[in-house]
Amino acid sequence: MISSDSGIHYFENQVIYGLTKHGMNDLVQYILAEYKQYNIHSVALCPGLTATEMGLSLNPAHRENVLEAETIADWAVWVITQPDKINVAKPILLSPMYDPGIK
Repeated sequence: MISSDSGIHYFENQVIYGLTKHGMNDLVQYILAEYKQYNIHSVALCPGLTATEMGLSLNPAHRENVLEAETIADWAVWVITQPDKINVAKPILLSPMYDPGIK
């Protein structure tokens, strides 16, 4: 599932959004617990500010701190292509990394 860092942290003025993301992260934990005998995996990717219409409307001035949607898609592909013996037990927090090529 694509959740949000709002599902891990608490941000001002994001009660409803954050609550839904916390609930999504908990749902992932319930899926892991209740369906592990069937080898069913579940994971929550929790990106920070993302270059979407919503994300850019929240903080357009700090473009260097924004994740590209393609980066999150790359993480999703990585997660779903891991061997069955790999189980991600906690939400994965995705945040921008320093890129020395960005000026």
